[in-house]
Amino acid sequence: MVHISFHAAVSGTSISFVERMLADEIGKSNAGATIYLCTTGGESAGASSLHFFIRALPFPVHIHAMGICGSGGNAILLSGTTRSCAPGTQFMLHGSRAGDGSLAPQVNVARAIYRQMLGWEDDLLDRYFSDVEEKWFGDDQALKYGLVTEIEHRSFPANEKLHVVPG
Repeated sequence: MVHISFHAAVSGTSISFVERMLADEIGKSNAGATIYLCTTGGESAGASSLHFFIRALPFPVHIHAMGICGSGGNAILLSGTTRSCAPGTQFMLHGSRAGDGSLAPQVNVARAIYRQMLGWEDDLLDRYFSDVEEKWFGDDQALKYGLVTEIEHRSFPANEKLHVVPG
């Protein structure tokens, strides 16, 4: 079982680190992971790629949001076999723009993730992804919308190594 503190921007560096830590678990008899996630987001395409990487793992991954789970961090959160958040955690969603000013293609990937994982319909997807304005909501709304299934305090493991994602 690996424990990862993801308190960093979603970037090539942070994604590669998490993928290496998780890949090292494959084939272990006690394989599993808990990711403690606090991020304002970052590279939306990278967040989506990490989402699909985690979903393909042959072991359970619990993701626990704490503090802020913004932008692409939510795609990472939704990859968890189980998902929770600390009381008071704030969540943020928004669309993203391409270089020509139109909505970026990643918006379609994000919409597909929310539709598949949570069953969100077009009206809710449009509310959060139709423009680049940041939309913030709290832990109670995250629970209502299905991003998390539990609001709980969760401590870092006392007797296990905690791997910290480089920022």
